[in-house]
Amino acid sequence: MACYKICPLCALTARVQQKLNHYSEVDDQELISAIRLIREDAPFSGASMVIGSLRANGILVTRERVCQTLRNLDPLGTALRWPAGATKRRPYCSRPKFFVAHWYVEVVLN
Repeated sequence: MACYKICPLCALTARVQQKLNHYSEVDDQELISAIRLIREDAPFSGASMVIGSLRANGILVTRERVCQTLRNLDPLGTALRWPAGATKRRPYCSRPKFFVAHWYVEVVLN
């Protein structure tokens, strides 16, 4: 009798081991050529679209590996797609007590 039928921790460990072994055995050159083919069809595709296209073609690789390959293939395009970050502005209020009320509404309630 298998241990994972009794112990939930062993069942979780077995599922994790199965997930670790389900990635495709693709070397870097094959991955680069597959990503280049995808980028020819959709030149402005990012990591999410590339991962989805690879999975649709039966290639399962980690997100980290796809992102690294995209950075190597197109460093400028990858840098341009990085989020610029939100800039915070200081709210203007005519009187201090209104500023405190505005701050409470903006920071605490949101």
